[in-house]
Amino acid sequence: MNTFVLTACNDEHSKRIDLCIKAIRKFTDDNIIVITTRSNVDIKNDKVIRYKCPHRYNDVQCSRILKTGAINIIDEHYGLDGRYCYIDNDVFAVSDDSSSIFDLYQPPITFGSDPGKTVAKFSGYAMRKGKLQDKIREKFDIDVDLDWHIWNGGLFLFDKQSHDFLNTWYNYTLAIFDDKEWSDRDQGTLIAAVWKHKLESHYTLPREYNWLHKLQGGLRPKDDHFDTKWGDRVRFVHFPITYGDDKYKSWKTLMGILEC
Repeated sequence: MNTFVLTACNDEHSKRIDLCIKAIRKFTDDNIIVITTRSNVDIKNDKVIRYKCPHRYNDVQCSRILKTGAINIIDEHYGLDGRYCYIDNDVFAVSDDSSSIFDLYQPPITFGSDPGKTVAKFSGYAMRKGKLQDKIREKFDIDVDLDWHIWNGGLFLFDKQSHDFLNTWYNYTLAIFDDKEWSDRDQGTLIAAVWKHKLESHYTLPREYNWLHKLQGGLRPKDDHFDTKWGDRVRFVHFPITYGDDKYKSWKTLMGILEC
């Protein structure tokens, strides 16, 4: 069984989920599990988990908890069955063969890379103070390569074999919340988890399975799909900085595809 996993903290982000669900249902027959917290929004999906995030965490931190802890939340409510694909609520299925992503899973975890970003380049986003490489060594006793190309946390595949890795990511993420030198992001701790589990050379997804709009060039929106300038069909488009901005042809194309 293949299942997409969506998470959201608060009403604003929960409202986004309906659009993601619409895209998944248009292009796939796969199952969907939604995990929300601090939200009263009515999610139109059969499986919705209402998680109680502790009050001491802010909304951004709660969203990180839902993502990195999704495997345990799902296991507790439904058990784990088959393969899962987590997607951020700004990631959209855009192809009739979007389900083929599940065939690309390679245990214990599968992410796509973050184009052009190395540990050195990402340091300023992950840290409020200090260098990411130094702080990972200081906090987690792990050495990482400054030139390593980081993974993007907006989409990843997992199954029951992923517990160890995802628990490390979850625990590392919790560990930085009270550390004022770290920002409340999850990619710095993802880097630490990758190197902790010696997965720095592990397989990553082809770029057309998590195409980051505006952060990588070459996207070619058509009337009813997206191609790259190299002729590859895009399966998922990710709008991390341009979500909802209809001055971009790609967003307007998505709205046309989803008939919004």
